[in-house]
This record gives sequence, C-alpha cells and structure tokens, in this order.
Amino acid sequence: MAAAGDGEETLWLRGNGERVRVETGPAPVTPNLFLIFDKEALYALAKGQVAIDDAMTSGRLVVKGQSDTARLFFELFRLPDGHRTTSP
Repeated sequence: MAAAGDGEETLWLRGNGERVRVETGPAPVTPNLFLIFDKEALYALAKGQVAIDDAMTSGRLVVKGQSDTARLFFELFRLPDGHRTTSP
C-alpha cells in the first residue's frame, strides 16, 4: 500500500500479518493498493468522520487498486476515538 498527496510526501506500508512497516519515499515493490489524499482527508478518513465511498466520490480520496482493500485499510488503521462512518 502506498499513499501520496499532490506532490507531497509518499508513505508506504508493508505488512506480514503480524507487523506493519511504515516508511517514507518510494516503495521498494509495486504496491497492491495506492491511495492519493491530502492530510485533511487522511485525518477525516482515519477518524471515521468521512465515509470512504463519499471521499472517493468527491475526489478527496483516489484509490488505485481494489476499493474493498482501501476500506479494510481504514478499518484497521483507525485513529483513537474514531467511529465508523458508512455511506447510506
């Protein structure tokens, strides 16, 4: 999974089922999921303040890969006190 925003910082994550490694810069392998968002959208998604489908529809989140994997990512990496927000 890689995430980038409008020419800003690129982050990549790699997990093995037990641990997740987070680094900055280009990913050493081709990611299965690529997410593009700005910091505000990331915060809102991670806090559950914006539904993933709504963020994709509005263009705040661009998903290159399977959208179900993006949903799973934001379910697993929820910030504290975040609540689940789903689209109607």
